[in-house]
Amino acid sequence: MRENKKFLSLMRSILITQVFLYLVYAHARDVAGVFSMAGLAIDDVKHRSEEKGKKAARAINSLDALFEEA
Repeated sequence: MRENKKFLSLMRSILITQVFLYLVYAHARDVAGVFSMAGLAIDDVKHRSEEKGKKAARAINSLDALFEEA
């Protein structure tokens, strides 16, 4: 009976350690991802926004042309 308790205690400790290490690893990756996203330059964000606006304007213009034909 004591052998089972020792074995279960050891297994529980190993599992808890593995879960703890996994959570630390996952959290570290999340934090690194946040800092890498925050590192984007404002000009890059403005450029992306400008490109999205141009694409939207082209789509609206093509829809307007389609409706005028009908």
